[in-house]
Amino acid sequence: ICPRYCAVVLEDIRVKSSSQLIQHRLRLSGIHPINNVVDITNYVMLELGIPLHAFDLDAIHPPLTMRRSKKGEQLITLDGKMRVLLSDAIVIEDKQGLIDLAGLMGGKSSGITEKTTRILLHCPIYNPVLIRRTSKALGLRTEASGRFEKKLDMDAPSFALARAVELLKKHADATVTSGMADRVLVKFSRPVIIYPLSTSNIVLGIDVSFQTATRILMSLGFHVQKKKDSLVITPPSFRRDIAIKEDIAEELGRMIGFNHLPKTIPTGPIPMPKELFEENKTDEVRDLLVRLGFTEHIGPTLISAETIKQTHWTIDKAVPVQNPMSKDYAYLRPSLLPSLLGAVKLNQKHMSIVQLFEIGMCWQPTNNKATLCEITRLGLISTNKDFRLFKGAFEALTQDMRAVLSFGPVEPGIWYAEIDLGTVVAGLSKQQLYKKISPFPSAREDISFFIQNDIPLGDVWSKLQRLDPMIAAIDLLDIFIGKSVPAGKQSVTIRVTYQSMTHTLKENELTTLREKIITALEQNFSARIRRLSEKLLKR
Repeated sequence: ICPRYCAVVLEDIRVKSSSQLIQHRLRLSGIHPINNVVDITNYVMLELGIPLHAFDLDAIHPPLTMRRSKKGEQLITLDGKMRVLLSDAIVIEDKQGLIDLAGLMGGKSSGITEKTTRILLHCPIYNPVLIRRTSKALGLRTEASGRFEKKLDMDAPSFALARAVELLKKHADATVTSGMADRVLVKFSRPVIIYPLSTSNIVLGIDVSFQTATRILMSLGFHVQKKKDSLVITPPSFRRDIAIKEDIAEELGRMIGFNHLPKTIPTGPIPMPKELFEENKTDEVRDLLVRLGFTEHIGPTLISAETIKQTHWTIDKAVPVQNPMSKDYAYLRPSLLPSLLGAVKLNQKHMSIVQLFEIGMCWQPTNNKATLCEITRLGLISTNKDFRLFKGAFEALTQDMRAVLSFGPVEPGIWYAEIDLGTVVAGLSKQQLYKKISPFPSAREDISFFIQNDIPLGDVWSKLQRLDPMIAAIDLLDIFIGKSVPAGKQSVTIRVTYQSMTHTLKENELTTLREKIITALEQNFSARIRRLSEKLLKR
């Protein structure tokens, strides 16, 4: 809980107001001056980034013990508030009880007052995880906690303590009456980085000589040695961000000046990261569904137990939240259905047909319930009475119906489907295909025919589009089933677009193409072309 701890005892303290310079600088930094002792600890914290704390030595009862707190323990802090602690907060106690909420705020009982003449000044390094956890649990964030939450310089406490002692001697007439106690419980080893000089050219695009690199790095506090064509570099203890050779290159570029680096246009193929591809493909899925008449919905990821039951899921399939804000947000959603179904019911009051989709995370417990199964899913919902349109929209996304998580009616007149988004993205081509646009005009005509109900129209489309390259597109205009249509059949109207890449089509060519389509329909699907004289009665 405390990798390093430094402390020293000072006596003959004269508590008074700080000098105008210190007060002015503290105010500019947003800290209210209190007295010279407290102000000096804050001043050194701002100077060096290391928090310190001073105890009134006459108000505490040694020996002091640092430990983790127990749930329910209480401490009145310097702001006069009673803090009820959870477990694992770092605290310091003496014989009579707690005197410090370590890393956040000192205890009121051991605070510095006008009567203080002896102090215990300490400078510790605390476990950043425990400090942050305690800060969030208590809703208490201070200048000290904000620094302890980060990885502080392990070599700084002794230097910070020496600087504070120097200021206390000058501004509080303090006398040091003990040696510095310094306990290092966790040793920090600085990384040793091998930096080939060729790295500068690879990363920055310029050659940096041994002399230039050494001069720059040593001015920044790095220890540098030459070994053949490489530099052996040890960063200073306060540079915890330096770990690899690219970090060294960045430091050199920063000091040389990025504006002095050559401007070179990249050559070769542009790499396509997997993450970027998947993000683009997700946008393609969104665009496709919007073109199919769906509207994107974004729902909450937290739902209630009642909502789960209303959508035919069981509570054991949902993951509970440990600290829910309310019972309405007590579970992570196991499916996109609850939010989509709620949105449909809300919008049905204003729209005759509601078609929505959502892309979002869902969670379910694994078999051992110790871990979570987290997956990105795509959900579609529609109130369109024609089921074939809904099924067609879903099939436009994927042909692998085995990957579908759920498909079918959830309530009368409401169709729903859900699938793993990764399955949809994986089915999309990673290669961008482009087709040349014809400079010549197209011709369009509508063809109506009777065909058996059980013949998939997708098979008809595939056959007709392969008949001739000059058949550019085939679109479905209408499907009709009624009393005027022969039993077991349906009337289908399609719009055919003819276009050539080399010339403008003539009348005889259009006639030949039309006859090809009619022959294919009659011979392959036993279809009968509907003539203009055959009127269809409305349903």
